[in-house]
Amino acid sequence: MTGAEFEQYLLRLNLTGIEAAQLLGVTPRTMQRWLDGEDREEIPGPAEQALRAWIKLHDLGIPWKPDSRSIERNDEQQIDAHRRHAVDVAALIAHVQARGGPRMPWNVDHSRCLATLGKIEVSFYKLLNGGFSLANYTRRDMAPDLGRDRELIEDAAYYIHLSRRKDPDFGPVTLHWNDISPKNGARPAVGASRTFPSNEAALKHACRMIGSRGFDGPFITTKGNELIFDKFDLQQECETRATAPNALAAIAKDVRKNKALFGTRGPTMLTPIERANHEKHIESLADRLDALADKARDGRTDYRQFDAVLGELHAANFFPDRDLVSAAARALVQAKGA
Repeated sequence: MTGAEFEQYLLRLNLTGIEAAQLLGVTPRTMQRWLDGEDREEIPGPAEQALRAWIKLHDLGIPWKPDSRSIERNDEQQIDAHRRHAVDVAALIAHVQARGGPRMPWNVDHSRCLATLGKIEVSFYKLLNGGFSLANYTRRDMAPDLGRDRELIEDAAYYIHLSRRKDPDFGPVTLHWNDISPKNGARPAVGASRTFPSNEAALKHACRMIGSRGFDGPFITTKGNELIFDKFDLQQECETRATAPNALAAIAKDVRKNKALFGTRGPTMLTPIERANHEKHIESLADRLDALADKARDGRTDYRQFDAVLGELHAANFFPDRDLVSAAARALVQAKGA
């Protein structure tokens, strides 16, 4: 590693000398000697490897730094484990890219910390810094074999990494579109772009603009120009934000209106107090549907959350209007490409 690389890496990672010393497991005096230009050739291999891995993850938009509380405690074991983990993740991503990218597409569910491909599942842990580490791997079609399925597991890790890019807080990102507004006259469409601090900010702007003549074929990329939302993903996301809130609110209204029309199981009749408590429980589920409707306006509601509340309504022997349920399900499932 050259002296220029060493300095530039610290600048790009926004690390002070003291922070870098802690993360690399060296004394502040050693770090200062490197920064002053002394013994640059003596930067040990593990430190150089860690710096290159952090830059790789930084450029890919993957969290690379342990949480600040661990740094403040100066927990050397935790920092060392995180440093080795960052190197491993960077190497895995680079390996998948070097072999031409993933072979098979995995579906990633962050709420369950699970990546699935048919009857194969890979679970993972969410780290405090927003990253992940792999946990377990299972197959329901045959006996698991790590050697045989190594590439599939690597693909799962790659898709877990990619899926994080769609988190609302991920950024900065760039929104691209073609301007075909009348002011351009007979000229061809003009490419335009704008940088936003997060996916959510870019999506809100795109959903406001989508459908206008000066905003054609929008898509969102990372600052490294890697695709996050193509024009079809973006259109589906905006359609859901427009339709799902009203669909969910309509079910909530229906549940409140008909909360007394629930069935009973068996010959036992409910007492007035039991009936009142049951109606109160059903009304509380209507409140949760309203909360999901509010979250859907920012794209933070998915079908699984809706299905969980629907399951509780069914358990309470209450069945909302079928047409209203179908409308909400269509909007939520379509948005996530399920």
